[in-house]
Amino acid sequence: MQRRSLLAATAFAAAPRILLAQAAGSWPARPIRVILPTPPGGPADVILRAVGAHISASLGHPLTPEHRPGAGGTIGAAAAAASPPDGQTLTMSFVGPHGVAPGVYPALSYDPVRDFTHLALLAEIPLTIAVAATSPLRDLGQFFEAARRNPGRIRVGTPGNGTIAHVALEQFRRLAGIEPIHVPYRGGVSAVTDLIAGNIEATMTSLGEVGQNDRLRILAVAAPARLPGWPDLPTFAEAARLDFVASVWIGLSAPAGLPEAISDRLHREATAARTQPDAMERIVALGSAPDRALSRAAFTDFVAREAQRWTAVAREAGARAE
Repeated sequence: MQRRSLLAATAFAAAPRILLAQAAGSWPARPIRVILPTPPGGPADVILRAVGAHISASLGHPLTPEHRPGAGGTIGAAAAAASPPDGQTLTMSFVGPHGVAPGVYPALSYDPVRDFTHLALLAEIPLTIAVAATSPLRDLGQFFEAARRNPGRIRVGTPGNGTIAHVALEQFRRLAGIEPIHVPYRGGVSAVTDLIAGNIEATMTSLGEVGQNDRLRILAVAAPARLPGWPDLPTFAEAARLDFVASVWIGLSAPAGLPEAISDRLHREATAARTQPDAMERIVALGSAPDRALSRAAFTDFVAREAQRWTAVAREAGARAE
């Protein structure tokens, strides 16, 4: 009797794995839902459209976007983490809910690493510091001089409290030894609008938010090297010998427990899709380097390092989301 009970328990425990293996053999069975934890029209949306067409053509089923914004991307990320790991639900992972959120939200319902199968890094869009084109500040050195002459008076806008730009600004101010005033907005567009109007002195946001605006002057990009699509923009290391690298990175992920066969297939498809000329053109236009490629394991390690890094910075600075 005990033996039959043990066998039954073992079979019951194995049932989910058997069902997932069977699902992997017939996958995909229908259109694939992709949760975007951001509003429509943002970089994650642009990148999904760029790579999604190629992935859909290869798989024979479309990738259907489902926007679930709010709370710094954590609402969408939580919904993705709670979905079945059958390959029919994916998510656009990015630095907000997977890197910054653990440090600025005290009680997340998910772990940014353990609760996901991280598949492929698609883009890394560096942060920048920019001033209005009419500003007397011509370079990063002059910005530092102004900040040191006027402690607590240089206003730097970001897309909001608890965003990567906010937390990175805290790290930047410590590295540079300056005390700018953080001015949070509800999105990067609002910060840029106020900057052009002269209501703040600078903004820290992603290159994609400011790179095409001729009413702004970008002082430096937080990238490890100059970007192929933006060869005239110096890095922070070049402009001020400052070791400051920070990006809005975007990837493709799925719930934890995704079968290996599906995970490997999606990694290959996403990697191939992002290197197609039309997709690469859109990714480069956002300010991302086109040649960044990571294995699944390397991408997972990357997410873990980013979560650890920004959690430490946020907690040290006392940064919190609204």
